[in-house]
Amino acid sequence: MSVPIGVELVRKTVPVYHPKTHLTTYQSPTTKNEYLQQLLRVAQQQVAYRYLLADSWYASAENMHLVRALGHHFVFALESSRTVALSAQARAAGQFQAVQTLVFPDTQPLRVYLRSVREEVLVSRQVFTNQDGSQGILYLVSSDTDLNQAQLTAIYQRRWKVEEYHKSLKQNASMSNCCYALPGWRA
Repeated sequence: MSVPIGVELVRKTVPVYHPKTHLTTYQSPTTKNEYLQQLLRVAQQQVAYRYLLADSWYASAENMHLVRALGHHFVFALESSRTVALSAQARAAGQFQAVQTLVFPDTQPLRVYLRSVREEVLVSRQVFTNQDGSQGILYLVSSDTDLNQAQLTAIYQRRWKVEEYHKSLKQNASMSNCCYALPGWRA
């Protein structure tokens, strides 16, 4: 079941002057990651969930640590430039490489170490063919190292329900004309 449990309307009240363009834009005094962390702490008391699903915007080490500290697992999209170590020894030696350079055997996830995350994580690669024939690659990272590729994919696909919710808010309630909703995550 997919049920949105929180939406934060972002109020952009802090003026930021850009000297090159001589324009002033506005930003929120609270970052999207800070909103997510606040929501997770509140949800911890009210919602039972096993996985937090989010796009790469939220795949910070700080968010990963918080999810694990709260007793849950995460499945996040991961930027291709994110670096990993292939073993605990490589991590200790500072031997990191970009996720996009990894070789994934038989489309199976790899157990790796992210630079700022204590625990071993699972990283997978999914290759998609777009409507125009081009290929896209999605990298996923999970704290649940017992998952296989099919399970990881199935879990992450559930995140798209949130995207449908946001699309509906923007189209049916004209939310995009007045403010911005916190990008998708689901419990």
